[in-house]
Amino acid sequence: MRATSLAVLLICAALPAEAAAPICHAPAQARGGLTYGTVHFANSCAPAAQASLDLAIAKLHSFEAVPSDFAEPLKHDKWCAIAWWGAAMAARGNPLGGMLEDKEIATGRAYVRRAEQAATHATPREKGLIAAMAEYYGSFPDILSRARAYAAKMDALHAAYPDDPDLAAFDGLAIIEGADLNDRDYARQKRAGVILQQVMASHPENPGAPHYLIHAYDYPALAPMAVHAAEIYPTLATASSHAQHMPGHVWSMLGEWDKSIAANRQSEFVADPTSAHDPIKGDIVFEHAFDFIAYARLQKAQDRHVGEDLSAMRAAGQAMPTVVVARYALERGDWRDAARMPLPNDMFNAVLARFTRAYGAARAGDAAQAATEIAALRQLRGPIDEAAGAYWAQSDDIYADAAEAWRLKAQGKADAALALMHRAATADDGHGKHIYLENKLLPMRESLADMELALGHPAEALADYRESSKLAPNRYRTILGIALAATATGDRAAAHDAFARLLALAAEGDHTRPGDAAAKAFLAANG
Repeated sequence: MRATSLAVLLICAALPAEAAAPICHAPAQARGGLTYGTVHFANSCAPAAQASLDLAIAKLHSFEAVPSDFAEPLKHDKWCAIAWWGAAMAARGNPLGGMLEDKEIATGRAYVRRAEQAATHATPREKGLIAAMAEYYGSFPDILSRARAYAAKMDALHAAYPDDPDLAAFDGLAIIEGADLNDRDYARQKRAGVILQQVMASHPENPGAPHYLIHAYDYPALAPMAVHAAEIYPTLATASSHAQHMPGHVWSMLGEWDKSIAANRQSEFVADPTSAHDPIKGDIVFEHAFDFIAYARLQKAQDRHVGEDLSAMRAAGQAMPTVVVARYALERGDWRDAARMPLPNDMFNAVLARFTRAYGAARAGDAAQAATEIAALRQLRGPIDEAAGAYWAQSDDIYADAAEAWRLKAQGKADAALALMHRAATADDGHGKHIYLENKLLPMRESLADMELALGHPAEALADYRESSKLAPNRYRTILGIALAATATGDRAAAHDAFARLLALAAEGDHTRPGDAAAKAFLAANG
């Protein structure tokens, strides 16, 4: 999370105040004619505070505001209470991350107190927003309880001011914040989506509504409803790197790899214009965007490009993202490379690395190393639960079960291996993905299908590959699995279709994977 010293705002608040003013409808401008979007944020602050407040709110809608962005309006009006509210909102960083440290909560509470103290002349709407933030920074046992209590306040405020587009957009975001990632009916996401679509229709210039709608529909089953938002959001907030990145969420959920790469490279370009025409630098400016790009390239079998990206980071002395290193081994099926991946120091990445090492060792047939890695992986469950919550602890369970299943297979215990892999796949199907790991490290139903195919159950494998493709569409390894399983069942038409799809997907790839060769051989022999 991002937080800025409270002293910055305390100094600004001590400056002379000006009289209250009517609402100012000014576009929030950024550098070089670029913009963070147009907002018309109702407030009771002085005229001189309006432009800087609108800019800060517009940046807030793209998760790019920091508390110090709200210092400028306070220079012009120390009683601009809503600026302190904005600082408290900005202190959350990306509120969908699901993690808040004690120091961030303390900082947010301090901003809320300043907002309350400055609210003498605030409007009832402004006081309602401040009260909602006070609720957010209250004492709660977990982040979900916190988010839902805050969302209830925002729902009531939205009901009181139904025609306020920014308030509606922030309510939609609050509803999404309170979503349980393991809830497969997407009830909260759909409810938020209705609100946000209404804002998009009535106020098409507002940058918050399409941004939050992409997050609401950031699942394969819902992503088609976010295509319009993905197309317009980056045009509304041209100065925002995050706005350029966000369409990548939709394209990734739909398996549109070229579009995902383009969106994330544009995000890198906005952050660093020198990366525009550099095929390597344009991939690796930001770790999060690089993860999207690497995942997409690996589906297109552009293994060499991802390898060169990682080599460039190593040569520049940059830390290579654990998730990309893991994906690079797993997506290529290089199990021995996976088993050797380096161990990072931080706990979150250690879970990813331990799983990759355990899974790689097991699939390479090294049951002894796999057992060691699985034990280390399970030991991380308690600490990750305490530090990051139940969602990540459940991820640890799924990873450990999948690796153990393949270890059992390596020991010749086929029935036990299949039973445990079924359990991992079922758990993973109901375990929603998190924005910090947009594309799951490994779809466990695909892994189950791999095991079924390896153990001589091609019909079951074919069904599970197809089911996996609904949750993670247009994956190279899934399409290859469908082709191989269909071949083994004698369904030559399905095999032909899948092998043709595979070669189309990998048309711009390196053509070095065994799957490419198998596809070419099958199609040559079968017309």
